[in-house]
Amino acid sequence: MPPPPQPRRLSANTVLLAALAAVVVAMAALVVFTLAHRDEAHPAPPHPATNPPASTATP
Repeated sequence: MPPPPQPRRLSANTVLLAALAAVVVAMAALVVFTLAHRDEAHPAPPHPATNPPASTATP
């Protein structure tokens, strides 16, 4: 009678690859979330070159 099959152990490379994949997915989610909510928290002030103050504008 053959012995029961042993469960296969995960190699260190597999564990590291899974951890790396989890980090990549988390970073991608963070980038998407940040880009989606970028304009809500801190609207950018007008740029001085495209919208000069009235005191320095020449007619």
